[in-house]
Amino acid sequence: MKVTHARLLSESREILEFALTTVPSDDKFFMRSSFGLDPDQVFPRYSGKGLSSGKKWNHFSRKKREVSLRIVLNPNYLLSESYSDIRDDLYRSISMNRSGQLDLIFYNGGSAVMQLSGFITKFEVPYSSETPELQITMEFEDPMFKSVGSIYYPTAQIATGNEIIVSAGDATAPLGFTFQVTFDAVCDDFVIQDKLSDPDLVFSVTPDDGFGIGDTLYFSSVYRDKNLYMIDAGDPGVRIPLLDHIDQGSVWPILFPGMNEFYLPSPSDYTWDFISFYKLYWGL
Repeated sequence: MKVTHARLLSESREILEFALTTVPSDDKFFMRSSFGLDPDQVFPRYSGKGLSSGKKWNHFSRKKREVSLRIVLNPNYLLSESYSDIRDDLYRSISMNRSGQLDLIFYNGGSAVMQLSGFITKFEVPYSSETPELQITMEFEDPMFKSVGSIYYPTAQIATGNEIIVSAGDATAPLGFTFQVTFDAVCDDFVIQDKLSDPDLVFSVTPDDGFGIGDTLYFSSVYRDKNLYMIDAGDPGVRIPLLDHIDQGSVWPILFPGMNEFYLPSPSDYTWDFISFYKLYWGL
């Protein structure tokens, strides 16, 4: 994905903005070099149903991301700025809120396109350098670049038949998604399958008393935020957890880059309220 510049923010308060170029500019900061913005080492992790069907697949992931930015300091002397003044501004960014979390947001022109959220872990200042600069290192537990805005499919944009197609847009990495359905008929369970031709990739949940008319099911396969619960139509103020009612052998559905097909055995039993997700990227 094309990006032109980046901003480092703390709870929407800008700390610094810099172009993603090594060409000197009149900006207060510009980037000399960077490390950690590429996919780096990707790890395949085996999973599957080898004992029952012989089928297997790999999940690809990477360790937490560490990004280092070497920033040149360029104070505005007409405003009586000094190197130490703008360096102190960056030092303050180490902890500017109670969480300490910062957002590194990347732009293409005026549009924010992707972001990382994490913490500053190191400042390195080569005081003897001819060009005043420093290196900022940040650590991100979630290593994936995430789109700034979510993709949202309302009811009107979701097919009503046995098959639905969901596009992951320009995402370059697999991603979790969320959806919600409201039941129009009494059902013992809810089943969603990757596609009709692959019955091993099925996810099903069976509540103790099934689903009644007007009940709502919420699903999320988002990284570090997996969730599954229902809301009883007779008691809409209470969420009923269903993670312990997922049927054995179920495979959590996720989205892959490009077009994704899902098969639904009984689509007339419920209405789709929405499908939503954030696009993920391996790197710049």
